[in-house]
Amino acid sequence: MRAMIVRFDFGADGAGDMAEWRRYVTEESVPRFEAMAGLRHKLFLWGDEPPRAVAVYLFSDDAAFRAYAEPLLADPGRFTTTGRFGAPATIEILDVAGVADGPEAPDRS
Repeated sequence: MRAMIVRFDFGADGAGDMAEWRRYVTEESVPRFEAMAGLRHKLFLWGDEPPRAVAVYLFSDDAAFRAYAEPLLADPGRFTTTGRFGAPATIEILDVAGVADGPEAPDRS
């Protein structure tokens, strides 16, 4: 199992983009990623100081990870958040040692 953590720097004036970024996430990005084979979880996170977004991806298999991540690793400008909001991406790849879903985890079967 592989994880990819992507940090997007919205810069000093980026806090004003928060409402538009949240709209993009809920209306466009979440539905697209819910249909992605091999993706176990994707978290969309926002922080105000400094303005930044963080995407945390958890892939269930290496083939799905490679298919999604390799083009973005080669050209981080391909991230929608970078292209749409001008927020440069910093990418970190990690191996996953384990995953715990709490008792309130939704049943997605």
